[in-house]
Formats: sequence, structure tokens, C-alpha cells
Amino acid sequence: MGRSAVARVNPPDFSILRSHCERVSALRQPTLATAIADACVVFGLPVVDAYVSQGDRRVGLRSHEAPAPFLVVGGGHLDTGDDFFLGPAELRWAIGAEVAHLRFGHSRVTSDDVWAGLMDKGGSAVVATASILPFLRFLPVDLLGSDRTWRAVRTVVPQSWLRAIYGIDDAAALAKVVPTDLGRLGNAGAAAVESATGTLGSLQSVARRFGSSRSPDAIDPDVGLDNRLLVASHRVMQHTADRAGLLMAGHIDASLRAIFLTHSRLARELVVANDQGLDACLGRKDAEGRLLLPDLAVRMAALIAFWLSDDYPRLRQAMGAAPDRG
Repeated sequence: MGRSAVARVNPPDFSILRSHCERVSALRQPTLATAIADACVVFGLPVVDAYVSQGDRRVGLRSHEAPAPFLVVGGGHLDTGDDFFLGPAELRWAIGAEVAHLRFGHSRVTSDDVWAGLMDKGGSAVVATASILPFLRFLPVDLLGSDRTWRAVRTVVPQSWLRAIYGIDDAAALAKVVPTDLGRLGNAGAAAVESATGTLGSLQSVARRFGSSRSPDAIDPDVGLDNRLLVASHRVMQHTADRAGLLMAGHIDASLRAIFLTHSRLARELVVANDQGLDACLGRKDAEGRLLLPDLAVRMAALIAFWLSDDYPRLRQAMGAAPDRG
């Protein structure tokens, strides 16, 4: 089921796109065209075709791999009079995230591929820093076995990090210890928030409050194992793309706003976040004490934790750009 849900994604017909969508032009949409070109250069792709959709498809961005990579950008994000308009930095986040989906072949990846550590990383530093330490605790060691679990972890986490996290230098010892103590990977991810310094404000509170509480229980325990793996796999892909978008945007506030604005349902919540603060917005609970927006809380906390980490400014500097941390 997980394989069919992730792998079988039918792209729209190109003839329909040409008939009903406007092709992106550097003359008519210079900011958008530049954002696409920059993202493709950073992530090592030829510049992809892009189309602007209207009507029911005026909100959101969608990337497709076949028959050739292309993007569909909702026209509402380009109209300054639209409630879903994205400013330059917000648009760069959205484009960066979608181009990252193309670069890392996320529409081809199944849950089994994630656990086997087979996601195509291409040697990219972006994937290394988005190696989802908190989410590796989802690995079903009992089903995969210690050897396969170790291969999955080793594929997505540099061994130098593992040696530092576990305090073990010997590779053979690491291979035995890591599968029996996956929770330490999650703690290491949360530690990036605790050790961060700078102008953190309420962002640090959000990341600490929501980002350090990851556990398998965060996914409904009534969901079957295959679906749990699928949900976790999707989160891995989404967090990787979010961080790629932040690297392109260079602004955490714009990136968080873009997450709200690129989803029609979430855009309504931006009013609450602006009025009461992000922490209060994400911390609301229902009558039974459950978070109203659990997935959004986890997603934003993970992005903020990356922004607070040492990897974010290092990667921005490698791109020739300054980070947005004062």
C-alpha cells in the first residue's frame, strides 16, 4: 500500500498544461523565473519548465518528474492583490522546496526505500544536514533486523556524527549499539535547539516545545504499520524539502509564512499566528487535550531547529549568501 501511495503519481498531461496554463516567462514573471533558475543551479538540475495555474489550482505548488521535470505554480501566489500572494523570499522558499523534491526523486521513493537508506542523496550537503535524526527512531528494528537498521542509519547520517552522538569510535561497536539505542538520534536532533544562541525569541520556544517530543506515538497508534512507515517517510521528504526551501529563501519568518500560504486550509491559521504568536497558534488543543495542528507543529519545529543549528549558516555561506540570524 505504501509503495502504491507514494510511487504511483500521475502527472498532468502536457497538452492540457499548454492549453490551460501560462508558461512561466522571464519577461512576465521575472521574480519567479529567477527563483526557479537559482534553485536549479543550487541543487544541480537543468532549469525546469514551469506553468502558472489559475481557478481551483491557484493555490499551491506541485512538482512532477515525468515525462520531464516541471513545476506548476498557483497563480494566486503571484498576484499582489491575492490573499495567497508570496513575497520574493516566500516565493524562493516555495520554489526551493519543490525543486528539492525533484532533485531527490521524492515521488519515486517508497517507505521501504527510506528504511533501507536508499534515498538518492547525490553527495549533497543539504541531505546530510536534513538527515532527519529525530525521525530515525521510527525504524522498525524488530522487522528490519539490526544489520539493515544499521545500514539505513549509516546511509543518512555521517559516521562522524554517530561517533560524536554515541561516544564510540569503533565502527563495529557502533553497528551493534546504534540499532539498540535509536532514541539517542532523536535527542541529538533536539540538542541542536538547546545549544543554539542568537536572536531566538519565541522561535526557540516553539522548537523546544514541539521539536523535542518526537516519538512513534506522534503518529496515531491505531494506524497500521505500513501506513505508519508511509507517514514517517512522507515527513522525511517534507522536512528535507522545507530545509532546502529555507536555504534558498534565507529568511525563517518568510519560510514559515510560506508554509501557511501555500495551503488554502493552513492560510486561515496565519491570522491566528500573526495575532497571538506562532507558539500560541501551534499550541492550541481540542477538548480532549490533543494538538489541533500536530503535523504543522512538528514541521515548523523541525524547520526552526535547522535554522538554529550550526549547519544552516554554514550552508548559506557555502552558497555565497548570508544567513538571516542577527
